[in-house]
Amino acid sequence: MKSMTPIDLNATYLALVNEGADLFSEGDTEAALGVFWKAFRLRPAAPVVLFNIGRAMEELKDPETEDFYAAAASQGNVDALYQLAVLCGTSGRNEEAVGYLKAYLKRNPPEDKCTQWARNTIRQLCPSPLLVWSKGKRTALKLQIPAFGFIPAFLKGSVTDDDRQVGSQLSFRDFVRSRHRLAHQKGLPSNEEEGE
Repeated sequence: MKSMTPIDLNATYLALVNEGADLFSEGDTEAALGVFWKAFRLRPAAPVVLFNIGRAMEELKDPETEDFYAAAASQGNVDALYQLAVLCGTSGRNEEAVGYLKAYLKRNPPEDKCTQWARNTIRQLCPSPLLVWSKGKRTALKLQIPAFGFIPAFLKGSVTDDDRQVGSQLSFRDFVRSRHRLAHQKGLPSNEEEGE
């Protein structure tokens, strides 16, 4: 096999990412994952392909999904932190979910419904400590993170008055999918932005 120039490598990588994203959006998740693996072989540390592999694996209910989101997050992909929070929250690991949501917000994601949901979820999972007076002293009671599912938090915290008609038809998975489509065509980072 002929050695590729960096320009050829980047063009092939971008074409594979776009092809996989097209397949994924058409509902052919297994084929998309196969194409993402080809892109991974070209640039194994690229956060976009790591995230897309994780996203496809999540749809296929692969138990290694979390590993790919963690790898993408370690390479700077902010959306991977959000997805990790969702995975932890839906599996009852609320403390981990809060940690990922805080990391997500620290990276200054765009202000949108996901960012609002992240803030509302943190507020719901980490209420302020209660102050009580005992024997003449003010004391803060330590609160445990409540064990409740993310679906109620999503429905309460993210649906605005404008969304009420659609809100009753949305599921939590629909909300996640609406924010975290695969990286596709425009907006793909260059080598320098991906830390390579």
